Amino acid sequence: MFDHKPVRKRRSYSRAFKLQVLAETREPFVSVAEVARRHGMNANVIFNWLRDPRFGGDKAVTGFLPVKIGPAPVAVTAQPLSGPGDEVIVELAAGARIRCRDEPSLVRVLRALRQVT
Repeated sequence: MFDHKPVRKRRSYSRAFKLQVLAETREPFVSVAEVARRHGMNANVIFNWLRDPRFGGDKAVTGFLPVKIGPAPVAVTAQPLSGPGDEVIVELAAGARIRCRDEPSLVRVLRALRQVT
């Protein structure tokens, strides 16, 4: 008999549909996978459209997000560590305090804060 293999047809989408789908992916708290499921598509197709310069792909890659700069997140009050009972208190802007009673602990805290800020 004849061997008939199913012919897989490539789907095509209008520019308006692509722009609509891409706008949906830019909504807050919406994932590309969620939008893809909603439209019965593979998420990789949408990711390709997001990178495509014809649909603003270059802007999305090189653009900046708005940043609001507030007061410094850390204030340090320090006395020299000269004896076993001395401590350094690191006060965070949110009101949290970190007490360090030895130099190695203080160094670890300052390194961690440098990575966060």
